[in-house]
Amino acid sequence: MRPASRSPTSAYSSRGRSPNDPHHSRGRSPPQAAPFSVRPFLVRSGPGREGVRRVAFHVRVRRDELRRAYEQGSAEARYFLDVQTGDILPIFVDIIERGGNPEDARRIASGVNVRYFLIPHKPSHEGYEEMEEFIGTVRDKRLRQALLDAIEGKGAFRRFREVLVSYPVDEERWLDEREARVREELDSWLERTGIELDET
Repeated sequence: MRPASRSPTSAYSSRGRSPNDPHHSRGRSPPQAAPFSVRPFLVRSGPGREGVRRVAFHVRVRRDELRRAYEQGSAEARYFLDVQTGDILPIFVDIIERGGNPEDARRIASGVNVRYFLIPHKPSHEGYEEMEEFIGTVRDKRLRQALLDAIEGKGAFRRFREVLVSYPVDEERWLDEREARVREELDSWLERTGIELDET
């Protein structure tokens, strides 16, 4: 995945178009564009036998691209997965609110949960709580105090990581736990939306 730009029209990847979305309406005119908003997820997989997942979309996109979007996403920067092309599309809320690129916003808004699916992101307060929880498991008293000092004020996450660099065992444990949380969140999102990744 390439680094995100400030252009809301740029895509993280460029691929050929996959087969038409099976949920695309037939014989009807496209829905009217609506003001940009992020509506709640709709489960597209439909009812099925208990314990059996029904896949609605096979999407050619790599998991590391989804992870990058998950980690870079925020209340100001939303990332959408286009299930037809596998592209990851950024929408910057401040640009939209200033009236920039309304066509892109309307296009995505009209296809939310049909073609464009909002990739989740971790709210900043949850990231802070995870650091606090981790600090509570640190046995080294000096490291624990250094981490507590590091998470005070702005730039807490950067300082937290800078302290951990000097403690490779604890740093590896933090990274492993963080990786597991991200994977769990993305797996849950893929399950809810009926998306299956094709990473070939």
